[in-house]
Amino acid sequence: QDDFSPLFLRPRFSPGYGDLPLTIQKDIFRYLDCTKKLGVTLNDGFLMTPSKSVTAIIGVSDSKNDEKGGCEYCNDKNCAYKRSDL
Repeated sequence: QDDFSPLFLRPRFSPGYGDLPLTIQKDIFRYLDCTKKLGVTLNDGFLMTPSKSVTAIIGVSDSKNDEKGGCEYCNDKNCAYKRSDL
């Protein structure tokens, strides 16, 4: 891959959803120094202040993947992580 090849974003995923524990925010805050650099704090319950702050992880790929993801496209009707609004 050369320096001018396009990169593609994958869907974002946030702590507290699926099998990514909310407790991982402690590590994310430590590595990124969010309190000092952004002014966002993390309480003992791993929730952020200001309350509308969001932590998300997003993948970057050098190949485009048109496969749709998410609960809307999953065939597992008994999934423990399935969103309740579907």
